[in-house]
Amino acid sequence: MKFSEHLGAHLTPEWRSQYVQYEEMKKFIYEASSTVPASANLSDELWKSHFEKYDVNFFEFCDMELAKVNTFFAEKLSEAMRKFTNLQIQMANAGIPSLRYVVNSSLIVRKRDGSEAHFGTPVKPKTQTLSSKKLKEMKFVVSEFYLSLVLIQNFQQLNFTAFRKILKKHDKIFKTKSGAEYRVANIECSPFYTNTQINTLILDTE
Repeated sequence: MKFSEHLGAHLTPEWRSQYVQYEEMKKFIYEASSTVPASANLSDELWKSHFEKYDVNFFEFCDMELAKVNTFFAEKLSEAMRKFTNLQIQMANAGIPSLRYVVNSSLIVRKRDGSEAHFGTPVKPKTQTLSSKKLKEMKFVVSEFYLSLVLIQNFQQLNFTAFRKILKKHDKIFKTKSGAEYRVANIECSPFYTNTQINTLILDTE
């Protein structure tokens, strides 16, 4: 499966416009490649000059896409942290001692890819001091929160892969290392890639 198809199949539909425009970036590259002067003796200098014209627009587009991805990730991270705080408040109001208590009451939810996420092991009846109704309600809240975290994590992973692949394709066709240099200098130090708070929240919820 081509990455563009993989991206389309695994992105969150409601967030489609917030993902890297992988196909548009491919167009930049293929347009540059298709307009190379037809000469078997094209010098390195002429080759470099030809692609430099396209590089300016390509990396400007990369900058805009990166800013978009970072901004959206920051919004979703902030939203997740607020939800986590509210979840803790709900548990306190319901008399639930900790998130782990809900987790250990044996919760199973289905992930986006169809696999199951198992939350802990069954709690023995004598330790269940809360009503089954309250626990059931909290299980639903926790499962919804967990799945929202998985979507954000998926957003991080898909966008990083998109950048990595398109920059690698850029370097292969342009015969340069500027794409790899851009990845190291800009992508690999970006919040959407380096921030691990979503991973931590997922581990705390599983």
